[in-house]
Amino acid sequence: MATTIRLMRIRIINSLCISILVLTSCSAVKSVDASTSSPCPDLMQLVNAFYAANDASLLVPSLSYLTEDVIMVFWAEGINGHHMGLNEIVGKDQIVAHLNDPGLHLKARGPNLPNFKMDHIRQAGNQIIFNLTPDRTHADGRPYDPYVVEMVFLGCRIEIIKIVERITWV
Repeated sequence: MATTIRLMRIRIINSLCISILVLTSCSAVKSVDASTSSPCPDLMQLVNAFYAANDASLLVPSLSYLTEDVIMVFWAEGINGHHMGLNEIVGKDQIVAHLNDPGLHLKARGPNLPNFKMDHIRQAGNQIIFNLTPDRTHADGRPYDPYVVEMVFLGCRIEIIKIVERITWV
């Protein structure tokens, strides 16, 4: 029941953000009651450890950084703000199948694919937003798409992951 309510809340927030994105930038922010969660001393250290575990294909350590009812939302967005392929996944058991997806790795997942670096890192309370910028272009000179990743934490675990692939080649 709590997971269903949380998912409905995230869908409403994302629907509002999609509507507003034409004119402004919007981030889904979920407030956390301080009495249920103590702040984590270094959220960026957790983000780095999560990506390192994903890059090494270490599923158990990677999943240990997530809450049981973690929510992952991802879509591609064109330069005109058009959203394509909105997907929502709830719970560790569902996310495990997506840990190899784009936006969850820094190291190249195959030959001739880019490595990514985190940049433009911003933190506000229990939320971190950063860009994943590719280190190269396709052989034909077309750029690889960058990502914007937002993570919301509950204590020292990731509760929400939002990944937006910025389509730049249109």
